[in-house]
Amino acid sequence: MTALKKRTWWIVGLGGILAVGFAAVLTVQPWAQVSVETKTLTELPARFKIPAPSAPMALSTSAVASDEFEEWDHTSESDLVQFLANDDAKGGAYSLVVVSAIADPDTAPTRLSQDVAIGAIQTVTVGFWAKATNAAENAVVLALSPDRVSTVLPVPAGTYDWTYVSQEYTTVAGQPDLDLGFSVDGATEGTWIDGLTLTAQDGSNIPISNSEFELNSAELTVVSPSLLLTVGDAHLEVATRRNAEGWVQWAAREGDGPVVAKGSSLLSDFSADADLSELPTGLYTVDFQATLADKVIPRTTTVAVVEKPAETTAAEDATSPFGAFIHYLGGQSRIDNMVDTLASAGIRHVRVEIPWDLVESVPGQYVYPKHVEDTLAAFKDAGIDPLLVPAYYNPNYDKTLTPNTPEGLDAYAKFSRDVVSHYAAVGTDIEVYNEFDHTFNNGRCGRTPECYMEMLVPTVNAVKAANPDAVIASPGNAGMGIKIDWLQEFFEIGGLEYTDVVSAHPYTQPDAPEKLIPQFEQLNQMIKDSNGGVAKPVWLTEMGWASVPNWVTKDQQAQYMVRTMALALGNGVSRVYWFEAASLDLSPGTIETNFGLFDAPSTFLPNSNAPKPAAVAQAVLANKLGSQEFNAKDAVADGSYSYVFGTEKEATRVMWTTDVEASVQISAEKSVTVTDVLGHVQTMKPTAGIVSLQLTGSPVYVTGAVTSVVTE
Repeated sequence: MTALKKRTWWIVGLGGILAVGFAAVLTVQPWAQVSVETKTLTELPARFKIPAPSAPMALSTSAVASDEFEEWDHTSESDLVQFLANDDAKGGAYSLVVVSAIADPDTAPTRLSQDVAIGAIQTVTVGFWAKATNAAENAVVLALSPDRVSTVLPVPAGTYDWTYVSQEYTTVAGQPDLDLGFSVDGATEGTWIDGLTLTAQDGSNIPISNSEFELNSAELTVVSPSLLLTVGDAHLEVATRRNAEGWVQWAAREGDGPVVAKGSSLLSDFSADADLSELPTGLYTVDFQATLADKVIPRTTTVAVVEKPAETTAAEDATSPFGAFIHYLGGQSRIDNMVDTLASAGIRHVRVEIPWDLVESVPGQYVYPKHVEDTLAAFKDAGIDPLLVPAYYNPNYDKTLTPNTPEGLDAYAKFSRDVVSHYAAVGTDIEVYNEFDHTFNNGRCGRTPECYMEMLVPTVNAVKAANPDAVIASPGNAGMGIKIDWLQEFFEIGGLEYTDVVSAHPYTQPDAPEKLIPQFEQLNQMIKDSNGGVAKPVWLTEMGWASVPNWVTKDQQAQYMVRTMALALGNGVSRVYWFEAASLDLSPGTIETNFGLFDAPSTFLPNSNAPKPAAVAQAVLANKLGSQEFNAKDAVADGSYSYVFGTEKEATRVMWTTDVEASVQISAEKSVTVTDVLGHVQTMKPTAGIVSLQLTGSPVYVTGAVTSVVTE
């Protein structure tokens, strides 16, 4: 590995206030051990120290925005309602206080909720402590039944001190969990809640995550909208509801390496800025420590620093191969910020489900929920094209099963037509159902290609009648791998006649993606054989790996993602949607909820998400490939891969091996640039016209005037 030029940085402490006299010289050689010396808080001269009050101030109930509570999801947000952590607690350090200015009873309620698994338990007792100041009748209620309406536990109205409230509830048939949600649809100057419990009939406790609201964002949060930051302009703003003045110290390290930058900033009006602008590209762990009077608050997050994305045209965006799946997760502010973050990572397509049961509560009447409308509007503003998935069931038809009767199938077709018409200005791509051949299909017809055709044909006819330019993707089969036999039957009974794009979800996890190469070749040939020799586009509308212990590491997730994109584009696939934008919870061992490019919401990040290596890898991938099309595969030894994008001097090679390592010789008369998945750059000079490069399972991008690649 050729040495890189050293860079000299100036780290300025105290948010720039003490720039003169306290700047420290930091010399960094990327990919090498570094050491840093900066003035710590205890080394500051006495004249710069601020007298601190003897104790922290109490948390105020007059905040303008809600706090974040770990494991609780804030939905249907309202400017009239705040969910806040408060020092006035029945037990522990914090309680939840609800402040609401809702006066109109027709105002849509806002909720703080979580799903609690209860299994086969039928009867439970829900209880909690409450107190209130001028709370209206039913201002705050705890929903228990699945419909969130028929059974609720009201928090008492009026003004009173801590009081215990409880109610027995018997589950309805087939109810596997409780959607515990505090709904607010009335006025209260303050309704406090603490010590939420759930007890089975035998007296055993049913666990509720963060039931005493101890894990919250009140003490210290990152308020920056994104943690995918740009080189040279990387800043994080942190805030607290505790004290207007104090200190915030921070230290950044890459991986398990030493600290590469650190500094201190004064809090001003409850916030402070951490200046990370001198960090080069990479993924960093940043440790924060806020000193608020005599209280010290530690917090940690990952932060990505990437190159500024290149400007793209609308035509380039339309043909971009980069997509992702996004859930309506964590409130509208977080969703909007995630959409913008994905755009800055080069994502130009987003797959999103449109919930049929919420849109058509009255047969034939389509009313789109505000969070769906706002999210689709955010896509449009960010220049992202959505793939709309009408999903899944509707209680008005077929007893809330996947449509399978003529009436239900006709209703699904009409709903799909309305989705395409309603969002005509946003996007015209639509995928008919999600994984019809898998557990999402509980209809009585079954999961066969014949049953899917009964849904596909009327839906496509309805959608095309409304918009002939709509792009139909189907069938979106579930992995593992590509369902060759299912698709062969689907093609034989005329499925391609109703399909513009063949879609698949060919998960290989926890295995590596290279096993898909022969399946891609077979699928493309099958399409031509069934379509008069003419190819059709292929999209992977879901693809990904869950990063959990004993499964796939976060580094492997990033590596497999880059390898998948290279081999997919090199084998007839034109678009890939990563599943998914952000993980769904913070539990490290749950496979289904840890697919995200970004980690799940945390109390330290109320409006943004911490990046995994895969998020950085996606940004680097989009930056390195840009709009370059796949060109060729270099003839390298089995187990090694070299996919060429673009032509001549502008070409970019994506190279890796599935062996432990492999050596390749690159013929080039001038230097070539080697970039790893996290954006670290190395310039390599040829010796006698040859650059020797060691490949591993972690892909690299090789750019420059390369004439040939040979495996040693």
